[in-house]
Amino acid sequence: MKKLLLTMAALIALNTGAATAQETKNYNFERGYPTTVTVEKANDASDLRRAIEAYKFFFPTMGTEAVMQQVLSNNAKVNEIGHVMATWPRIQFGAANSDTPYALATIDLKLSGPMVIELPPGPFIALVDDHHMRWVQDMGTNGPEKGKGGKHLILPPGYKGEVPSGY
Repeated sequence: MKKLLLTMAALIALNTGAATAQETKNYNFERGYPTTVTVEKANDASDLRRAIEAYKFFFPTMGTEAVMQQVLSNNAKVNEIGHVMATWPRIQFGAANSDTPYALATIDLKLSGPMVIELPPGPFIALVDDHHMRWVQDMGTNGPEKGKGGKHLILPPGYKGEVPSGY
């Protein structure tokens, strides 16, 4: 019986992921089965773990969306007009330096199809991220043209069309 109780407690602790050792001490069993209160505690711990995972997973997406909304509210237009953001400490750009100007453009490849970004020569550090802040490619001094200027073709996910020559 004791072995069964330990096994059940270990399974509940493994399944919840959020339950601490202290919390599992408070789990009660009757005749080898968790009590209703124990099941509710385990479910609450599981819900908390899932909420924390969702928060951590979508935090970059929400940060990107906040920046996009801020840029669009300042007369930028998707696929047409970018924006130079002179940052300051209270701006909604979590990863930005507060003393660095950022040039931002929002592109929607579902609307536009393939897009070419032309970067002039100069000491620019440029990159393309997706909506989840996942890296797509580098441009500028850290890109393949090493700051000498260049054209960069950005293709939509799953693009099946022809890629223009030179890219």
